[in-house]
Amino acid sequence: MNQKRKYFIVLALLAFIGLLAANWMVFFKKEPNIHYLEDPYLHFIARKNAIFGMGIVIPRSEEVAIRASNERRIDKVFVNEGDKVSLGDPLLQLENKELLHEMAASEAALAKAKTQLERLRALPRSENLTSQQALLHQSKVELDEAERQQRLAQDLLAKQAISPGELNQKNYLVEVERAKYDYLMAQLQQLKAGAWQPDLDAANFEVAYQKALLELSRQKLDDTLIRAPLEATVLKVNIHAGELAQASKAEPLMILGDIEECFVEVSVNEDEISYLRPYQEAIGFFRGENHKPIPLSFVKIKPLMVPKKNLTGSIMERIDTRVVQLIYRFKTSQKCFFVGQVMDVFIPDSRNDTHHE
Repeated sequence: MNQKRKYFIVLALLAFIGLLAANWMVFFKKEPNIHYLEDPYLHFIARKNAIFGMGIVIPRSEEVAIRASNERRIDKVFVNEGDKVSLGDPLLQLENKELLHEMAASEAALAKAKTQLERLRALPRSENLTSQQALLHQSKVELDEAERQQRLAQDLLAKQAISPGELNQKNYLVEVERAKYDYLMAQLQQLKAGAWQPDLDAANFEVAYQKALLELSRQKLDDTLIRAPLEATVLKVNIHAGELAQASKAEPLMILGDIEECFVEVSVNEDEISYLRPYQEAIGFFRGENHKPIPLSFVKIKPLMVPKKNLTGSIMERIDTRVVQLIYRFKTSQKCFFVGQVMDVFIPDSRNDTHHE
């Protein structure tokens, strides 16, 4: 009987010790430290101390859309996707046959206007002066002869050898010859004076006008050759030879971008803007690479809010909202291979500062 009592006491003590151990484990044991750095993505998800933003990789120059200024068919495409181009390199050639004829007509009209101006500037011509002087001399001889006949008629009338009507006829011939002589003299003076200044001004205006038309034709012709506006890489080609380049089409003919260095354009919902801290660095993760955090440095914030376009796919996501866009630079050497690649970006917010305070 005493032996059973001893066993009972020992079992009771063991049960009591076990109960104390269990209570100690529940109330006094510290939680194990979670090393979030083993999964950096979950580090931000679990702690909820950062603003989440949808990031899109963009070129240093951002995307440059190439469009046509007027609707024409594509005659030739000079580049392919992935080609590197320099400033001024040809990208597309639009059809321009009628513009070539228009420019040829403008060149001919300008040459005609210049010839007319030079003809006026060359006045008076020596051969014209010689011819006019000869006509004037002939008119002087005829005037002298008419005056001699007039004097002879006056003498005969005084002797009553002719009638007064015959003298009047001789007087009329003198007046005709004198008027002819004065007219030829005036023409000679006009030739010696050269071109009339208003005529020169009009000819100069005509030359300037034709030059402007020719320059306009050249500009139209130059517009049919679309050139690269910057040194960049061809990211997308949306047109082929023979297709119609529509100026009103929303989709550009080509997209260029300088991808020697890339940036990240991060969209943050408007309801979290108040928690943003200026110039705050961020951490980004490419999709499928949650174990590789990429440090990002702040570049600028765009002052214009825009409607939300980039969606995460979450069923709880709001789409009837606007976003502010921030630009970040890769702090480490990060070769940009895929413009438009999506990044999940986490920006430490001011709520974490308030919590620590």
